[in-house]
Amino acid sequence: MTTNTNKNQTKPLTAECIINSAALLFKEKGFRNATLEEIAESFGVTRQAIYYYFESKHEILFSIINNTFEKFISAVTEVLSQDIPPHEKFIRAAVAHAKVVAENASFVAVWQEERKQLPREIAKRLHDGFINYHKIMFYLYQQGVKSGHFQDADAKIAVYTILGACQWCYFWYQDKKFPEPGQMSAQVVDLIAKGFVKKQFQ
Repeated sequence: MTTNTNKNQTKPLTAECIINSAALLFKEKGFRNATLEEIAESFGVTRQAIYYYFESKHEILFSIINNTFEKFISAVTEVLSQDIPPHEKFIRAAVAHAKVVAENASFVAVWQEERKQLPREIAKRLHDGFINYHKIMFYLYQQGVKSGHFQDADAKIAVYTILGACQWCYFWYQDKKFPEPGQMSAQVVDLIAKGFVKKQFQ
């Protein structure tokens, strides 16, 4: 898809570039405070140029959140396709989840903090999708309990705790201050799995 350019345009204008720029802006200012004019200004174009790709700011928000959801689904689907035991799938899926968060911190921040701004029906559809995602993780954890690899804890509590810790990476992860996403995500899950206490307290 192409559109007219103007002499003031500072960088390529595509749907992908728009949602990338909007995600950073929504993370910094919040969805309500950010404007389409500010998104357009980041490209050196007018607001009308944004309308060529998106009908509204809410449509951009949906694209960001849906993009995030699809990345999580893609990551866990890849793990599920591997010929490994359920407990290993669970660990790898958790690492993959944390890696998606680290690689897409601004997107995950918007998903985490701004999805309530979506129309109720759309928000419910995305929520239902994530419920199914969690059910997969519940099942894998339960299988890990049956095989004796995981603690016999409530699967929902275990999964929400583990994924919650992985999810929070969006708030503090900065690629220049921490290991690259693959190493960081593996360390986070390893710490959750093994705990941080090396010796018993006296």
